[in-house]
Amino acid sequence: MSNNWKDYQFTANNKVFTLPLSYKDFAAGTGLSMKKEDLTQELKDNYYTYVNLYKDDNLAGFIDVYNDSGNTLTLENCTVSRVSQTKFSINTYNIDPIIFPGNLKVGMKITDDEIIKLLGEPTSKNESTYDGTQFVTYKYNADTTWTTINYYEIVLINGEIDQLTLDNRK
Repeated sequence: MSNNWKDYQFTANNKVFTLPLSYKDFAAGTGLSMKKEDLTQELKDNYYTYVNLYKDDNLAGFIDVYNDSGNTLTLENCTVSRVSQTKFSINTYNIDPIIFPGNLKVGMKITDDEIIKLLGEPTSKNESTYDGTQFVTYKYNADTTWTTINYYEIVLINGEIDQLTLDNRK
């Protein structure tokens, strides 16, 4: 798997995937899927939607799917452009973590210097502290216009990765 986030690769179920990819290939390869009732929901052409992912009925992560077919499609026939996972899902439901660019996964401890060494300077970095808890969000954007939709985001809470998101929306 590439360490360059702009290659939009991630690893799940010991397989490397590149965004975007069909939902059917995503589900078959990762073992993660939408709930049955979500699969048959329809999405109009040129629309995106955010969907929860499950493994054995346990929340495992999140994806965005899009439809650029020219027709209305069911979600199971759409394309995955974004994958995201949180520490909550990993810890609460004992879900296997997705491995993101830089070999990062939720729950691991990492420093600011290590992130920058792996991925370079972020496009933006936001830090805040609330009730003694430190939150830091690193965002790497393909460009910095207001329309940016290709990005990699890393959220740390007290030096531990709480959420990772990779998006390669076309």
